[in-house]
Amino acid sequence: MQMVYVCDSCQYLNIGVTRLDLPYPDREDWEAAIAKPDDWLPIDLEGYWLDAGPDHIRSAAAEAHVCLNAGALRGAVVLARSVIEAVAKDKSITSGSIHSKIEALFTKGHISEDIRDTAHEIRFAGNDMAHGDFETSPGREDAEAILGLMGEVLQAVYVRPANLARIREKRIAKKAATVPPW
Repeated sequence: MQMVYVCDSCQYLNIGVTRLDLPYPDREDWEAAIAKPDDWLPIDLEGYWLDAGPDHIRSAAAEAHVCLNAGALRGAVVLARSVIEAVAKDKSITSGSIHSKIEALFTKGHISEDIRDTAHEIRFAGNDMAHGDFETSPGREDAEAILGLMGEVLQAVYVRPANLARIREKRIAKKAATVPPW
């Protein structure tokens, strides 16, 4: 469902996109959907949903979501695959196939075993599209699942470590502030 909203600040029109999966939503569901859309069109690519990691990876991940929202499912899946390869390159794993790059991410401790398996599933889906095997094109549900998996990889590699570092820094700063100076 798409609705038009007027910005309180600039008075320009914006389009909000809400997904209601219920066959006959009740009034509360409609009111909640209207109050807070799932997405806005056009979508701002700047850090769309990822709050950590290099800008070029964040924008590519956001672009994959734009493709999904536009119904460009093959593009979304291929971008998800490319994001996984870009993560490896960001971690200085630059040679070999995407398979070997994912394995190196695991052996170097950047990802756990389950995230490695997650990355391989993205690779499998993306390889079909990257190599022109369009007869196996993903449906919307499959593309959404692949992008969800991409998000899990990005969470593991960038977001969780950044969150941990912030919490650790706060704890250390708080402890330093409470220690007597003698």
